[in-house]
Amino acid sequence: MKIAASITTAAIAACLMALPATADEGEEERRNERVRLVHINGYTVMDNEHLLLRGGVSRRYLVTMQRQCFGLRAGVHIRTSFGRTQTIYSPQFEYITTREGRCYIRSIEEVDSEEAARILIEQRAAADAAEDAEAGSR
Repeated sequence: MKIAASITTAAIAACLMALPATADEGEEERRNERVRLVHINGYTVMDNEHLLLRGGVSRRYLVTMQRQCFGLRAGVHIRTSFGRTQTIYSPQFEYITTREGRCYIRSIEEVDSEEAARILIEQRAAADAAEDAEAGSR
């Protein structure tokens, strides 16, 4: 009987470990899925943590940095660690280079438009602020 209980407990533990610990972790996994960048031909600096890459006429890719990248606002020229057309499997190994150095990427995701990217950035900032407020009240 003890063996069956141990096996059942181990199976449940294995299943729980396979699940994301939080919704944020699941969101992070979704953002780190592979992304195919096509014909990157320009960019827009959204803020010092986000960049919107343009791919051809209709594709847009929201790039979120691992931390603030102060060279983005002042930088007229940037370079990427990836080519104009490439599939990215692990964006955290990629980076943007500005005059002030490298800024490593947290995630790259395709978005419909610049406005959609701005809304996504604002929603995530609000969720982070709410999470910080909740952590501060504990």
